[in-house]
Amino acid sequence: MKKAADKFVRIFAAVLAVLSVSILLFTLVSTLFLNRTDKEWFGYKAFIVLSDSMSVTDFSAGDLVFVRHVDPSTLQPGDIIAFTSRNDSNYGDTVTHKIRALTTTADGAPGFTTYGTTTDTDDEAVVPYSDVIGRYAGHLPKVGLFFNFLKTTPGYLLCIFLPFALLILSQAVQTVRLFRAYRREQAGAGDSDAFALPEPQSGAEIAARLAAGEDVTLQADTAFTDADGHCIDCVIAPGKAAALHLNGHRLKGTIQLADGAALTVHGKGMIQATARSHSRAGCPIYARGQGCRVDLYGGRYLGGAGSCAVCAAAGQVILHGGLYAVKGDSADHLLYSVGDGAITVEGGRFVGFDPAACLAPGRTTAAQETDKGILYVVKEL
Repeated sequence: MKKAADKFVRIFAAVLAVLSVSILLFTLVSTLFLNRTDKEWFGYKAFIVLSDSMSVTDFSAGDLVFVRHVDPSTLQPGDIIAFTSRNDSNYGDTVTHKIRALTTTADGAPGFTTYGTTTDTDDEAVVPYSDVIGRYAGHLPKVGLFFNFLKTTPGYLLCIFLPFALLILSQAVQTVRLFRAYRREQAGAGDSDAFALPEPQSGAEIAARLAAGEDVTLQADTAFTDADGHCIDCVIAPGKAAALHLNGHRLKGTIQLADGAALTVHGKGMIQATARSHSRAGCPIYARGQGCRVDLYGGRYLGGAGSCAVCAAAGQVILHGGLYAVKGDSADHLLYSVGDGAITVEGGRFVGFDPAACLAPGRTTAAQETDKGILYVVKEL
């Protein structure tokens, strides 16, 4: 039923549009070309017949007649012509009558005797060549009545204003319906975002997905623990590439990388290592596998007391941004690399530790005093 109603509305709007445009064109044509002796339309002039003086044989009042320019000297009795009347009863009007005979005016100028076939009575004045507008070429029955009606107030309201008003109203209704449908879709999407949790939120599930090389977005604060609350390892498997979006939340535990594994971390939030008694590494990021790579673009990384925030034992860690700190007063090993491990600093902030030895080319550090100690900020040269 709804589809049928929608189809009807579309058809109704289309019909209204065609009707409105057509009437508008008719109005423009009637204004610019009808009853105008100085205007032609494709070589023709058009006039609305005002009387039934030719209704017996040719056309009636309300018809639209067309005339074409002609050399008056070629006209003969029996031709129908349009001319400017010099009769006292309709002086100056355009009249379309039949030629009865060739004659001359009182001044001796050539002209025509014309008459209406209905009454078969000659017109009062002779029609000189100069008053001839053209020869009759055809007519459209009663079309003139429609054009005359358009010029009246009821005609304007009924044929022009009302169709356009209905067209605008139908489009407004359609626009409102589309807007409401859009709002419903938006509301539905908002409800889905509010109540659906597309990512597993237990620490064990997150650790498993990262280990498998999946993209994970945190939906709540969590920790790498099993069902009994015991700390578990999160090790990205050899050759797997995982991505973690902190999404403003905190993750407790250590992310380790096996041989050839990769990890990227984005967004605001925190990765905090658990106490050393529950963690083999004591640092949030531990690149221990040969050929592994870590890219840290944001977030905060908090290592345990006496440990580090980032550790590279065999792989490569690149710090693009983020804040790095450890618990306690000593940050001597905030960034710790050993063996084949390498840490490259392209950006970031470091609490109590100057990463000058790890800076990428074209970088330098600036020290700032804070209430928690000296903060080293990496900048471009």
